[in-house]
This record gives sequence, C-alpha cells and structure tokens, in this order.
Amino acid sequence: MYTCVKTIRFSAIFSVLFAILTYIVSVNIESGFIQLYSIWMSNNFALTVAGGVFTGFFVMLLCEVQKYFENKRKAEDDMFAHIVTLYYQMYTIYRNIQDYLAHKSEKVPKNLLFYNMGIIEQEMGLISAIDYTTFSKKNMLSLSQKGFCKWINENLRPFTNSKYSLAIAVNQDGISNVKEGKDPNSITSTSPDTHKVLSILAQEIQPLLNKVDQQLQTIDNACGGRYSWQLRKQVLEKSWESILTDTFKSFLEKGSEYL
Repeated sequence: MYTCVKTIRFSAIFSVLFAILTYIVSVNIESGFIQLYSIWMSNNFALTVAGGVFTGFFVMLLCEVQKYFENKRKAEDDMFAHIVTLYYQMYTIYRNIQDYLAHKSEKVPKNLLFYNMGIIEQEMGLISAIDYTTFSKKNMLSLSQKGFCKWINENLRPFTNSKYSLAIAVNQDGISNVKEGKDPNSITSTSPDTHKVLSILAQEIQPLLNKVDQQLQTIDNACGGRYSWQLRKQVLEKSWESILTDTFKSFLEKGSEYL
C-alpha cells in the first residue's frame, strides 16, 4: 500500500499539472495570445502532447486508485485473519492452563506450550509485516495497527519465552521427585515449581488476551462490522469447548460400534 499511495500522489500531481497545461494551450489556440507556428512546433502539437501526457497520467491514477482499494481490503482481511489466529492460540493456551490447574491429577507435559507458542511467534511476524499505509496519517486503523505491532514486541513477544519457563519447572520438579524417590514423570499442577509457573501464566495471559480481543474489535469497527467479531468470538470459544466435550464423547460413541 505504501507504493500505491506514493504512485497515486505522483500521478495526481502530474495529472493536475498537465490538465492545467492542456487548458492553457487550448485557450491560447482560441485567443491567439502566443503563436506557435513553425516547422518544429505549433499550438496543435503542444495541445496533442499535453493532452496525451495528461491522459496517460490520469489513466495511471485511476488504475492505482483501484489497486489501492483492493490492497487496502486485502490488508484488512489479512490483518484480521492473522490476529484471529493469534487470539485462538492464546485462548487455547489459557484454557489448557486453566484445565491443568483445575485437574490436579493430570500430568503436565513440559512441552505443553511449545506448539501454540510457535504459531503465535509466526503470526506475530506476519502481523508486523502487513503494509497498511493510508493517505491520512491520522487514520484510526493505521495508528491502531502501528500501536499493536509495538505492543507485540514489548509485551507479547517476551511472553512467548514462558514456554521455556514451564519446561524448566517440570524438569526441576522431576529432579525433586527423583531425590524423594518418586516417579519423575508424574508432574502435575500440584508440583511446586510447575504450579507456580502455571499460576503466573494464568495471570499474565488474561490481559494479553483482552488486548488482542480489543484490537480485533477495533478492526471490525473500522471496517463497518464486516467481520462480526463478537459473533465469531462466541463461535470460536464454543467450538474449542466442544472439542474437549461433545466432539470427544460423540467420537467415542461412534467408535463403540466397531468394538
């Protein structure tokens, strides 16, 4: 979009300049103020050249304006899609942490956060790479996107490193179990270090999740409710719950037919 904006401004300026020049030449032909009749130059030739250049720049201007709006729509769609993916991965992490804290007998894998955090890191790079340059420097969505990218680098990126903190906590609790003669693989949310890390993550991720939610709502508002974010949010969160409950139960019930 940055290139489109520059090209539109360039072609608009020269379209205006050559439109004025074409008008001046045409008026000069009628008034005869300046006579340009020689073997090398004439008023008609000047009018043809000025009019032709104006037409070329004007056509380019129209094409670039159309391209700008197409790129703007695509940038908004990409922005929303990547941030939705970001939200879903963060929400999955949040629910996993809550589930392990609630089900104290479940073993906590040390790589619990690696898959989702990996996707989050990928999406952060894609979001920051989106070119959303508009004509107005005060465009609400453009300013919001720049602020969100800054927030990602300052707040969300450091949070992704917490996947290593959980892995270290699980390993440390495993070492403690070995020293106490217990099973090193039976680490749950009641294990001291693992419980601390999960509790900290549960507190830290909530405001981060709310920030991503706010950004998605900002995009939806700026685009006239095109994405219906609140409805999608409800469907997304409900589908995650159904994966853990209804879908799993129905799968087992269907599988019983083959047993």
